Amino acid sequence: MLEQIYYFSLFLNFLSVIVFFVFALKKNKEVFKVGTFLIGVGTFLLAFFLTLNGIRLGYHPAANTFFTFNFLAMLIYILYFVFEFKFKVKLLSVFILPVGFFFNVVAAFQSKLTPEMVKSISPVFLGIHTGFLLLGEAMFLISFGASIMYLIQNRNLKKKSFGGWYSRLPALDDLEFIAGVGILGGFPMLTAGLLVGFYWAANLWNNSLWYFDPKIIWSFIVWVLYGYIFYCKITERLKGKRFINLVIIGFFLVIASFFITVFFPSIHSLTKDFGVK
Repeated sequence: MLEQIYYFSLFLNFLSVIVFFVFALKKNKEVFKVGTFLIGVGTFLLAFFLTLNGIRLGYHPAANTFFTFNFLAMLIYILYFVFEFKFKVKLLSVFILPVGFFFNVVAAFQSKLTPEMVKSISPVFLGIHTGFLLLGEAMFLISFGASIMYLIQNRNLKKKSFGGWYSRLPALDDLEFIAGVGILGGFPMLTAGLLVGFYWAANLWNNSLWYFDPKIIWSFIVWVLYGYIFYCKITERLKGKRFINLVIIGFFLVIASFFITVFFPSIHSLTKDFGVK
């Protein structure tokens, strides 16, 4: 029953992405409402699925890649609703939701945990660690989407192309503001998640050089870059396209961190830490 709920939510989210692309072409408010309804129901079912699994496992939903990617997708969908409601930028749906759906789809091909697999894992530390990290990364995605829209609008202005999407995209200052909000909200979340993770790692791997692990090093690189972006935002050291370009580079580093352990051996996995297979 739970799997049927999950795959039905996946189907609804897929339909919503298609509908929002139709909206981008047709500029029809009724189409936008249909897309909003579909992603709303799909997000609710995904949250319901993750909640029931959390109760069944007695554990935080972000326990392995299947739950982690789905949890991230859910956060992206929820933040989309928050930002769309706050800033009324309907085209965020075209730039944000496909990335959330990408993680939704990737999750479908990952292995699932059973209650026996999580007995030895600390629910407190893993819950806080992954929760803060995923929320921070979802906020960075909002910044990324606004940044891509900024580049499109900036290109329209330079070419004096005032048709097409120009009239439907917000002003450059508004898009830069939205990107900044994502950074200001996401960086403290990322910092909190990493601090908890470092404390947990120091206790879990106290006899190993855990700080040389590729994924941990990469996470620190991401944190340094976003720390600089955060600093530039609060001090207004960088503005406009230079700020936007940094946001885009930072997000690609975040995406790379999800896949880095595929290419480099890492102790940062449930299999090596807890014997999960």
